[in-house]
Amino acid sequence: MPKFHITDNGEPAPCNAQPGNCPKGEDQPHFDSEEEAQNHIETKMSSQTFSSVSKTNKDPLKNNPLLEKGFNADKAKPDNFDATINELESKKIAAQLEQDNQLSIINREYNERELVKTNGQSKYEWTKSQKEVLEDLKNDKSDDGQKLRDQLKEKATNLKKLERTINALNSKFVERGGWNRAFLATSGGDGHVHNSTDCSTCNKGKTPTQFQWMTNYSGSDEKSIVDDAGYRACTVCYPSAPIGDAKSLPTKMLSEEEKEKQIARDERKQKAADKAQKAKDNAPTASGEPLKIGYDTFKTERTAITSYADSEVDFAIDRAETDDDYRVNSKFLEDQREKNFIILKSLAEKRGVSIQEVQKELEPKVNTKLKKYNKTRNEQSHIEMINNIKHRNVNEAVYEPDDFGLSKEKYTTPPQEWND
Repeated sequence: MPKFHITDNGEPAPCNAQPGNCPKGEDQPHFDSEEEAQNHIETKMSSQTFSSVSKTNKDPLKNNPLLEKGFNADKAKPDNFDATINELESKKIAAQLEQDNQLSIINREYNERELVKTNGQSKYEWTKSQKEVLEDLKNDKSDDGQKLRDQLKEKATNLKKLERTINALNSKFVERGGWNRAFLATSGGDGHVHNSTDCSTCNKGKTPTQFQWMTNYSGSDEKSIVDDAGYRACTVCYPSAPIGDAKSLPTKMLSEEEKEKQIARDERKQKAADKAQKAKDNAPTASGEPLKIGYDTFKTERTAITSYADSEVDFAIDRAETDDDYRVNSKFLEDQREKNFIILKSLAEKRGVSIQEVQKELEPKVNTKLKKYNKTRNEQSHIEMINNIKHRNVNEAVYEPDDFGLSKEKYTTPPQEWND
């Protein structure tokens, strides 16, 4: 693929010369694509035309508003020094986007699209180059034109200041003799940790390798970096790094994305643990396990207590019944009675109290259900109304705690203290 350079007219053009024989000289920058060359032209023009950053300041780091108050580039610790550069780099990316957006606004204001047919395909293209658009902007004497110029100048100036500050800090890094750094490759797979972004193992694809600067390791000795990087330590950048995998050499260096995923995993685990603990706390057994009685399984105290209360209401209604023709399923009631005994005994074991005390605790719930029954016991039911059946009065149902044939000692003491 041919390289692109910039002509004397300020336009990108293919360079067909052999490497080293470009007539414009090898000092002329060359680009991999026409788009890269055009971006270079636009950025350079906007900066040169609209930036008013003073070049008279001999020390761009002195009294620089972009740096924290009290920051001393000559004495700052490596981690603080590099964290400052890293923060400025983030601001630079944002400033570049703001300038690009402003250029897009200006382009839409002074440019037009036309339908162009190429190789049988039609598409809309801008009729003017960025250079022509900027020239139109300079010649626009209206208030709107001045406003757009001021906005672009502000954004270009901000970007230039950030670039100058970053360059000055990088020069200061070299001046101070440099120190160990750690950069985690974040683009694709389990990235390695490198001591620079220029490692020979990086930037092999179509796009440059993306990095996360681990500034908290800046200035650390190689052993500390290698130990924490684990299997991720690049053996080219750190010759002392051993070879291993995530299991044999776990890493402490995680990208922000990996940290977020780890936090999400920990939250899910904690949520599951909390749910399991809640289920254990709510279980009707001392062990925290569900209570199984025949075909019934009670996972919570609430379901076990509801079953107990419903059965006690049935028992009370049965005792209140006086009709000679009334028949009960004695086997069913006996099974229910056995089930209630197991429920009370399990709750008593969990609470460390006697069956009698649990019955007293549950008595209000049983009585609430009985109150509802007693309120309607002498009212004609729907079935009776439909079939014109005369309603018969039923005695009031009363809750009578069952001692289940236990001795007084067992009935009034916790099950854990029974001597079977």
